Amino acid sequence: MFGAPKSPPKPRRCVIGCLRGGTRIRRRDWLREGSGGPFERKPGRARTCPECQTLVKGCSPNPVGQAVEEVQHPAIQVDASRPVTCALSYPKYEEHAGSSLDVILVNRYFSWYSDTGHLELIYNQTVNEFTEWHLLHNKPVMISEYGAGTIAGFHMDPAFTWTEEYQAELMVENFKAFDTLRSKGFFFGEMIWNFADFATNMGKWVLKVFFNSQ
Repeated sequence: MFGAPKSPPKPRRCVIGCLRGGTRIRRRDWLREGSGGPFERKPGRARTCPECQTLVKGCSPNPVGQAVEEVQHPAIQVDASRPVTCALSYPKYEEHAGSSLDVILVNRYFSWYSDTGHLELIYNQTVNEFTEWHLLHNKPVMISEYGAGTIAGFHMDPAFTWTEEYQAELMVENFKAFDTLRSKGFFFGEMIWNFADFATNMGKWVLKVFFNSQ
């Protein structure tokens, strides 16, 4: 009924380069050679885009602080007036990128990829985790990914994973935590994943249903 999944089109977004994983960082010739690479090739669109307030230099980087710092310099050369950051996914005491960032972005899927099914844990885990990130680096903090997969039309009471009810309840618990964090003065935003559905590889992403509907 469904054709073979197709690779999603590359979205238009206000990002100056995005590197996934330390392996790709190490393999980047432009990085080893000291070249700005994508930072030099794409400055115009980010500099003139009114929605681009932060230069994002990476996503879930391997905890190699020196490599991350080397990527930061070309970004600053593009526009030193905007903060530079990257999305972090490693445990806070196992990564070494945060100290070189202007603001801290962290991906966390409480009650989905960790402690699956335990919605009651989301509030305390989120508040504690992001408070500790702030205390560790003394910088503004944002959650850059959170959410739960859902099959449209799938319902169950009480809420169970992959149901619409579970996704809704997970959102409510996250929102409670975000309100508490904002009241502390250092938490400045959230970005749910995923803002748009797209096809995923059946062989690799066995945790995604249909179109990655998080």
